[in-house]
Amino acid sequence: MANTPSDSNPSQFKRKRSSIVLLGIIIAGLVLAGAITMLLQRGGPEVTPDPPNANADHSGIVVNPEATTQHSLVIYLDYQCPWCARFDIAFRDIINQAADDGVVKVEYRAMTFLDSMLGNDSSVRGAVAAACADEVGVYREVHEEILNRQPAQEGDGFTDDQLREIIPSAVGLSGGDLTAYQRCFDTQATIGFVQGTNTKAGQAGINSTPTYLLDGVQINNQIDYQNPATLQALFDTLG
Repeated sequence: MANTPSDSNPSQFKRKRSSIVLLGIIIAGLVLAGAITMLLQRGGPEVTPDPPNANADHSGIVVNPEATTQHSLVIYLDYQCPWCARFDIAFRDIINQAADDGVVKVEYRAMTFLDSMLGNDSSVRGAVAAACADEVGVYREVHEEILNRQPAQEGDGFTDDQLREIIPSAVGLSGGDLTAYQRCFDTQATIGFVQGTNTKAGQAGINSTPTYLLDGVQINNQIDYQNPATLQALFDTLG
């Protein structure tokens, strides 16, 4: 009958097993040490798949999560949408003031459907960049700067240099925060979140951008980007 390792030489088998266990411990220690070294070298805040100010169902990013108001302004947009930029630029001062004053909780929900219509990926990359900016505390600033820098010709899209270097520099990112933002953008760390916001927007029945919802009611037909006071008038009615 053939001998098994245990009955042929028990002490030798135990020594081999101990050596294997010890080798496993050493390898695990080296892996852990390498991971710690990488974390120390990265600098700046850690990035995660979902931005820190994502809303409860991960369908958008909240600008002022500290606000205690029950009123909400939800804006669906695509970063390549020219009308989204026009509306944003026209209304942003009023919206930002209302957000800062706690009048409404402001939430942006990015869509990416224009990529397939325009034959590029700038809607996705713009949304990824904005979500990465939330990781380092400059979501609103980068969101606005992306829309400010929409190309004159729809479909030309954004360059990586714009999204990775020019825009973050324009809002004052530097040092570890800039490194963290760029790492997030380079690895598309937030792309799962972005794909989710687009899917959830479709599930909510949103089929055009921009779409503005005040307390869940669409207000596009009540506001005029050429007369921003029309939005202020709605805010003034909120208790």
